[in-house]
Parts: sequence; structure tokens; C-alpha cells
Amino acid sequence: MDSEDQIKQDQINVRENSTLVFAAVAASASLVVLAIVLQTLPYQEIPLSIRCIGFLFSLLGPLYREVTIFTIDMIDYGEIKDQKEYPNWATLPRMIIVRYSLLLPIVAWLNVYGRLPWFLLVSFGAFALAWGISHLELSYRKHRKKRLL
Repeated sequence: MDSEDQIKQDQINVRENSTLVFAAVAASASLVVLAIVLQTLPYQEIPLSIRCIGFLFSLLGPLYREVTIFTIDMIDYGEIKDQKEYPNWATLPRMIIVRYSLLLPIVAWLNVYGRLPWFLLVSFGAFALAWGISHLELSYRKHRKKRLL
């Protein structure tokens, strides 16, 4: 990897780390708010405004991270000529686990709106979404690399 490629890769790594920290802090903060609210009120009595704010706050971190990955990072990945590529079996599970863990606060806030069957359905949906976005990211990276060659 030449020096320009290394600089681009370093920029992507720094940006990915910072967006991951931002997403994790936002997700954690939304769970703290949920815990405080649930200590003071039964979930049926939580005002709609608090539910909406909590849900939107839990959505903010993962959304910011995904927008950054699929815009700025993909542009930079497309400019790297010699990028080390790992097989999907090594990369995909990690990507799914990180995304799913960032989506869990959304699942928790949505659970405030329903009971167990709803929770299971939303949890499965979050896992499917994490898998789909991770697979899309890997496919898009490979497509960008082929266009570069």
C-alpha cells in the first residue's frame, strides 16, 4: 500500500472509530434514560413525548454511523488502489454483531410500545437489518473496488 492509500485508510479508520464511539454513547445514553424512566413510571404510563424522544435518540447513533459509512467512507474506499481484503466469513459476523448491538436500544425503546411477541419480532427484525446492511456494505465495497480496477 503506497503512502496515499495508507493516509486514506488511516482517515477511514479514525472516522470509523469516532462514529462507533458516537453511536455507542448515543445508544448507551438512550438506555440510561429508559432505565430512569422505567424506575419512576410503569411502561404503560410513559408519556408519548418521552417515548418518541427516547426512540429518536436511540436511532441517532446508528443512523449517523451508517450514513457516514455509506457516504464518506465508501468514497474513500473507492480511492484506495491496494486495499487488504478479508474473506466474508471473517468480516461479516463482526459487522453484524456490532450493528445488532447498536440496534438493541431501538429494540428496547420499541418494547415500551408492546409486549413479548412484539419484542421478539422487533429483535429478529433488528438482526435481519444488521445482516442486510452488513452484507450490502461488503457488496458495495467489492463493487467499488472492481470499478477502480
